[in-house]
Amino acid sequence: MAWTSADSSRKPATPGAPGEEGGAGKKPEVSSPQAASNEPAPKFEFASTQANLSGPASKAVVNFGKTIPAKKLATDGREAQPHITVKFGLHGEDPAEVQKLLANEPPITATLGKASLFQTPDADVLKVDVESPDLHRLNGIVSQLPHTDTHPSYQPHVTIAFLKPGEGKQYDGLSVPGVTGQQVKLDTVSFSDKNGKQTDIKLEGLSQPSGATPTVSLPT
Repeated sequence: MAWTSADSSRKPATPGAPGEEGGAGKKPEVSSPQAASNEPAPKFEFASTQANLSGPASKAVVNFGKTIPAKKLATDGREAQPHITVKFGLHGEDPAEVQKLLANEPPITATLGKASLFQTPDADVLKVDVESPDLHRLNGIVSQLPHTDTHPSYQPHVTIAFLKPGEGKQYDGLSVPGVTGQQVKLDTVSFSDKNGKQTDIKLEGLSQPSGATPTVSLPT
């Protein structure tokens, strides 16, 4: 499996909604005092993994976000890099650990649903629901690594935008043109470290026979 690393300007994977693990919302920034060293404190408390959308589906998510008037947007605004969080809350920062766990994993598929909404004190978070047994499987595999679950369950989704409280209701349940009903193939998982630096990990394994359960083990 190949992986590449680059300092990315894209938003890193983000924690989930209430009742979810992974997806929309913002990574909690580290608030503890900087350790006595010359190195700066990390920007985020946790590392994470995500599958970035690309091609027409990604463009359609961004274009839908652009239809939302700026006056309706909260501080975090529109999502510039549509993605689906695979696993949030990782303690380690070595992408090789994730790469080893996913070494035999083939490309995955996901079906994109309608727009949905959850609310926080600061924003109405507009997102696209995602159905994918593959993503649930990868979430379980990566969960073997040391992590903190910030929400009780994993519900994959793609964030569209952060709206001011009360402004998202009109979009809840809408079909998103070019998105809703589309099945996308994802052949890369990106590891995002505690400073938001992303490392791409290619999914290059062979497809598993129907009903087969792949064997994975923790890195040594």
